[in-house]
Amino acid sequence: EIQKCLGNNLYGGNLFAMIANISGSMTIAFSQKAYDILELQRTGGTLSIEVPIMFNATDGYTITIPKAQISGDIPSPSGNELVTAEVTYTVVDESPIITRNAV
Repeated sequence: EIQKCLGNNLYGGNLFAMIANISGSMTIAFSQKAYDILELQRTGGTLSIEVPIMFNATDGYTITIPKAQISGDIPSPSGNELVTAEVTYTVVDESPIITRNAV
């Protein structure tokens, strides 16, 4: 949050750190690794998530979430279909880090 300054509030003043609840969702292909991730919800364990966002071959950002708790249902597949799991996550304990990637 920015504290406004005098002079028609043209310029931001002090920047104050605020607490934000950060959450999201993702779909993952179901596998042994996906099962292990979903099992973390029973223990309250955390995992880290890293998401690269590229604008071209050399420029982009990487969003790193050091600790996230997850929730989701373990699917019960049938037949030979491709099985996915819907997972929601909430950032805990540590703030996400945004890194600019440029060559």
